[in-house]
Amino acid sequence: MRKEDTLSFLSDFLNVRAAPILDSFRDWAASMAGIIDASTVAADHFSYKCREVREYAELLSRFEEYTDGWSGCRFLHQTVISGRLVSVIGLTDSISTPLGALKFLELSEPKPMSADTGGFDHVEIYRKPTQYTPWAELEELAELLNARSGARFVKKGRRHHSTWDAVIARDPSREDRQDFILRLTEGPLIEKIAQEMR
Repeated sequence: MRKEDTLSFLSDFLNVRAAPILDSFRDWAASMAGIIDASTVAADHFSYKCREVREYAELLSRFEEYTDGWSGCRFLHQTVISGRLVSVIGLTDSISTPLGALKFLELSEPKPMSADTGGFDHVEIYRKPTQYTPWAELEELAELLNARSGARFVKKGRRHHSTWDAVIARDPSREDRQDFILRLTEGPLIEKIAQEMR
């Protein structure tokens, strides 16, 4: 791909290819009006899992080309999580949702020795630390959502942190009907990166 094609490629990647997961998240968030809102939880990032290392390298190179000069990319941070490279890309043009703006894209290599399918995978939201919520812990929020929404949140113990995950939709454009996951977590991704860099 020529460098001059990168801008249109990234625009298509973020606006067209990401549309099914982002629309599913927006629909779910809108259905939760009156239960949660942007004053109690915040949209943080969405994630794309690459099918192979080569795809990760190609996508990463497209974002790297414009980290300093492209108006759509504020920064790029790469780290290793669970034995694979993961990049966090700060988007200048955040993506609007009922729970606030998605400001980050998480791009990850396939897991070692894993047959993961690739594509857009999850949207992550976090509980805002505020005294006005009816829940004090993330588990209580997950229980409230389990009782009041069609999604079923299940606790996932991860090496770097625990989350509560629920399937909110399936990608209708793919033969494998990959699940779109909504992930509840404590705190924004940018804080986790800041702690890692200390």
